[in-house]
Amino acid sequence: MLNIAGLNRAVASEPVAANPATVAPFTAQYDLFRDEDNVGQATISLTALPDNRWQYQTASEARLYFFHFSDREQSQFRWLNGKPQPLQFEKESKRPGKAEVTRQQFDWQQLLDSGTRGKKSWSTALTPGTQDLQSHLLALQQDLAAGIRDVHYAVSKNGRVRDYHYAVTKEETLDTALGRLAVLRVERIREPGDDRQTISWFAPSLNYIPVRLQQFEDGELQGDMQIRALQR
Repeated sequence: MLNIAGLNRAVASEPVAANPATVAPFTAQYDLFRDEDNVGQATISLTALPDNRWQYQTASEARLYFFHFSDREQSQFRWLNGKPQPLQFEKESKRPGKAEVTRQQFDWQQLLDSGTRGKKSWSTALTPGTQDLQSHLLALQQDLAAGIRDVHYAVSKNGRVRDYHYAVTKEETLDTALGRLAVLRVERIREPGDDRQTISWFAPSLNYIPVRLQQFEDGELQGDMQIRALQR
């Protein structure tokens, strides 16, 4: 009888390089706006590490009135068939009076997803193709570069796998600090009744690096992240 679990483990252990044209290391710097006020900065970076590993990270700091907020999400992964395969994920979030750390491990030999978030811990079965909160955003860049305009990702978050659905809603031109760019407007398609909305703009000429992101809640703009500089 064919051992499906063993076959999955064997496939998962064979990393294959992605297209280097779309995965070159970069560091993108952004300004954060709220109500047209510049309230902070953010950085998105892709870095090559030893042992065929890579790191994709988003970090931000903002001040709102007298309060300080900071977030850092970091995925270490390897390339598998042109897509990121997460190995470990970390998230540090600081809010006034509260700090929280999430750590997650992906064991592709044992097909095990384990992690901790504060006092909560989990250990669940891992399905090939699962992404973390950061790696799926890099997978989205790869799929956009491949011409895919509607895509779903199985994303592991705090011990549960959720469906993240994205679709290109428009091709347009955007004025940025890097000049006027042709971009793809991409929206995360949420469940009916969810009052949140996330819209991102990706620039094909910049290897589909995001150049702007907006977050809405109840129809009101909560945050606007706009690219300021790019190093490649």
